[in-house]
Amino acid sequence: MDSFVSTRGGSPASLSQALDAGLAPDGGLYVPAGQARLGTPAPGLGPTFVETARWAARQLVPSVPGQDLDAVVVAAFDFDVPVVEVEQDLWVMELFHGPTHAFKDVGARFMARLMARTLPAGHERTACPAIAS
Repeated sequence: MDSFVSTRGGSPASLSQALDAGLAPDGGLYVPAGQARLGTPAPGLGPTFVETARWAARQLVPSVPGQDLDAVVVAAFDFDVPVVEVEQDLWVMELFHGPTHAFKDVGARFMARLMARTLPAGHERTACPAIAS
């Protein structure tokens, strides 16, 4: 799965290329190429958000070693993400329980920790090419 494409139809990129670039050259966001098919979690997988996130991350970014990915998930999700039934058989994740009480706590914390684990040491991680010039 480690191939990503722009939401605006640009060329494929590897995980490290997508993380390094941030936005795609065409201004789109990188998303997994093709339809992600996660299947069913392994028997015995607990119902916690961290356990589910660990399993899903391993399906979506298999090029990152399992121990590294586990460390990313555990560090990123040190808060509860409840799943609430809003009507019969319709469940939603409440993404506002993180440190800043915003949905970005889920995605941004995971991405930041994934970047720290996968990009080379000393690599500039704060510049935004779109506004640097």
